Amino acid sequence: MGDVLTVTPAGGPVTLQVIGIDRTQMNNGNMMYMPLPELQALTGWGQATDSLWLTSTGKTHASIDSLARSLQDRMAAAGYTVSAQEPYVMRTDDQAANPSLLTIIKLVGLLIVAISMVGLVNAITMGILERTREVGILRCIGARARDIRRTFRAESLGLGLLGWVIGGPLGWVLSRRLVAFVLRAFQVHIPAVFPLNI
Repeated sequence: MGDVLTVTPAGGPVTLQVIGIDRTQMNNGNMMYMPLPELQALTGWGQATDSLWLTSTGKTHASIDSLARSLQDRMAAAGYTVSAQEPYVMRTDDQAANPSLLTIIKLVGLLIVAISMVGLVNAITMGILERTREVGILRCIGARARDIRRTFRAESLGLGLLGWVIGGPLGWVLSRRLVAFVLRAFQVHIPAVFPLNI
């Protein structure tokens, strides 16, 4: 804020002071906004321009659509070729494109779960192999195979439960952070949902 930039529009080089920063990534962030009279003076386009950014006082979709239709009709009647882009429609289109991204994230998540399961099985197997003598001693003093299985089953359930207790909240926090980052960096809203039936 407050920096002075030199830009070269059609009318020649000019210096502009930054009075605000838009955080959207439209055109990779290479976009400037300025009042229409200044833009027309700098570009030498006179009364013409290629785009207008309008903000509606009404926040409902119906009021935004009504304003867009009204302006399109008035400008078309004046001989201009007009097309409107409503941010909420663009956001809906972005969300419609999100399933492919979410599918990739789910596949990576499944891969992580599979690797974790292999690690859990490996830990249990190594625990059994390292305790061969203890198992032999338990059998010698009268422990049945069922009792030994119960011991190892309790250990594996404990490890699995510990993984869920730590991984569940950690995954929830990471997902919220990821959604906030995507919204802040790319202005794309991904619904943060943790369905229980995945």
